[in-house]
Amino acid sequence: MNTSATWNLRTQNMAGMTDKIVMNLSMLLAWTAAFYSKLLGEEVTPRQTLHALHAQLAFFVAGFSSCGLSVRLLLMAWLGIALLKCKAAFRTSD
Repeated sequence: MNTSATWNLRTQNMAGMTDKIVMNLSMLLAWTAAFYSKLLGEEVTPRQTLHALHAQLAFFVAGFSSCGLSVRLLLMAWLGIALLKCKAAFRTSD
């Protein structure tokens, strides 16, 4: 096998792996959106789910990190922005 054919084969394998990863993440996101929908009693879109997950991540990182004051202030700003974006995402669904 020449190097060009080997390169094409590797590229195709990576593209297939990427497609599988994207498909699995999409399925996980759909499952999480369905879970949030049941939990909240209203339809939750994948976009809203991503905003909620972002806000949860910001909360846990800001709340459970032990760092200096300046870093903690930045984390709290990140949390505030994430919460505002999450609120806006759920407000636009009305």
